Amino acid sequence: MRPLNFFGSEQGTPARALYTRQILVSKALMAGYALTQGEYIARQDADDLSLPGWLRVQVNLLDADRSLSFVSCWAEVMGPEAEPLLLHKRPSVAQVATKFFVTARCGPPGHGSAS
Repeated sequence: MRPLNFFGSEQGTPARALYTRQILVSKALMAGYALTQGEYIARQDADDLSLPGWLRVQVNLLDADRSLSFVSCWAEVMGPEAEPLLLHKRPSVAQVATKFFVTARCGPPGHGSAS
């Protein structure tokens, strides 16, 4: 693994990208989580495109309700010409989303942030 430091957060504090050889995604995620030092973990893939302020919204939700340990977002799948192809939505109320996850075994469509 080869870490790359860059400034990517809203307040200019260092964020870090971790490049790995071809290993399973779950192993790469666990390696990245092991290196974390902050209060929150936010993940994004190289092909993800996020709207401005998405991280601030997720942090505000986590800060407002300390019983939450994870938040996510809707996900829109775009085509090669940036045309919308599909919109994934899940329940936004924590109790409903948890029940949906447990009973339907259907997790969040987008990568979330965790505390």
